[in-house]
Amino acid sequence: MQDTKKVVIRSVSFIIITILYVSLLLGFSGAVDPANSLLAHTPTTDRMIEKSFDVRPGGLLQINTDTGGIEVEGWDRDEVSLTIEVKGQERYVEDIEFLIESSDDGVDIQADIPRRSSLFGNWGRQLNISYTVMVPSEYNMKLRTSGGSVTVKKVAGEISVRTSGGSITAESVRGDVTVRTSGGSITVNDAHGNFEARTSGGPIRLSAIDAQVDARTSGGGISFESVGPNRGVELRTTGGSINVKLPEDINANINARTSGGRVSTDFPVTIQGTTSRSSIDGTINDGGPDIILRTSGGSIRINKK
Repeated sequence: MQDTKKVVIRSVSFIIITILYVSLLLGFSGAVDPANSLLAHTPTTDRMIEKSFDVRPGGLLQINTDTGGIEVEGWDRDEVSLTIEVKGQERYVEDIEFLIESSDDGVDIQADIPRRSSLFGNWGRQLNISYTVMVPSEYNMKLRTSGGSVTVKKVAGEISVRTSGGSITAESVRGDVTVRTSGGSITVNDAHGNFEARTSGGPIRLSAIDAQVDARTSGGGISFESVGPNRGVELRTTGGSINVKLPEDINANINARTSGGRVSTDFPVTIQGTTSRSSIDGTINDGGPDIILRTSGGSIRINKK
């Protein structure tokens, strides 16, 4: 009789453990609504931090965070206005520390996000962090995030943006601009100065550009529209086509080659050496700074605006 009770207890224990295990797996796979899963009953909360600082134009904004989206926009005030919003499970939201410092040189924002480990890793953490910043229209910035997209608008200065997990958007920017992402697209509208772009995971779209440009991607096509004099352009991709629109009166030395398609243009080109359906090497109008175009995975089109 005692042995029978032991067997029953063991069987019940095994069934309970199996049910718990299957429930967790279904929760991970999305087959069960997370709100009904065993790990979703942790209280959630919202947290907001708002600060403002009087600054001088030409200062430096630095943001360094492990996760979160960043949006920065210029305005006509000598002031930096910062809003940080955090949403997620209460115990994780309250554990995050933000180190925010202001000096004559600018504003520095660092996020200290504790890394927790358990049997189930970081599942259920579900943190959502966003940084919204207004800065003087002439301001420098270094923005770093490992887990979000970045947007910069209406700012002139030295601008450096890096993200490992999202797209980058820039609009109405002036100066030396460098943007890099490992996991998304790059979109730029209205840029003046020197512009460098790198992505391993998406297309690059550049419109209304009056700048020296060096743009490269391993994961998509490139589109480029010039609105000013030729300052030198280099576009390279291993994963798509290149489409270029240039002013009719542009002066350029053009060097375009593809391994995966053809090169075409509606400009009259003075050919240097030999040409083929997959390459063009010559001058447009009076010649000028180099326009270098390379792709291994598509065609190249060079058209008049």
